[in-house]
Amino acid sequence: MDLYKNISFLQKFDTENQNFGMIVEMFNFLTLKNTDMKQLTFLMLIAIAVFSTSCETDQGGNADMKTIDFIVQSSEWDEYGIEGNPGYGFAVDLSMPEITDNVINNGMVSLYMKSGESWLPVPIYFYNDNYEGGYIYAMKRGVFSIEYYENDHFTIRPNTEIFRLVIVQPI
Repeated sequence: MDLYKNISFLQKFDTENQNFGMIVEMFNFLTLKNTDMKQLTFLMLIAIAVFSTSCETDQGGNADMKTIDFIVQSSEWDEYGIEGNPGYGFAVDLSMPEITDNVINNGMVSLYMKSGESWLPVPIYFYNDNYEGGYIYAMKRGVFSIEYYENDHFTIRPNTEIFRLVIVQPI
């Protein structure tokens, strides 16, 4: 019967076979009973509700996530370049042993900056009538760098800022 071909097709996409039994029962019900349109609609709504919810639990299976909150004082920002020339700005290099080759090559690192009660994802770019600028970051094994620049090349030293670094280390 054509319905069983469809079951075979659905089984290929149900990799963990969590829902396959329910699919078979639903198709058996449809083929064995004479249903009207209301029952069919009801069953389809049930199927949508069941299959659109997640059955998986977060067991931390293949990665460790670490969150590090830190403050960069205004005095910690190092000036680089020559004021008034391209490439002028401020940066801070932070020792971060959590940044490993495995994180760089296979993991994920995200940086956020506190703004009031919110966390803004970095890079952050802003635009003004006279200039534009922003915060960007870079990393290498053991070192995490944050840079602040303004494109008018007269970058003002950043204020004390609170950052959050999220590191996902594959296992």
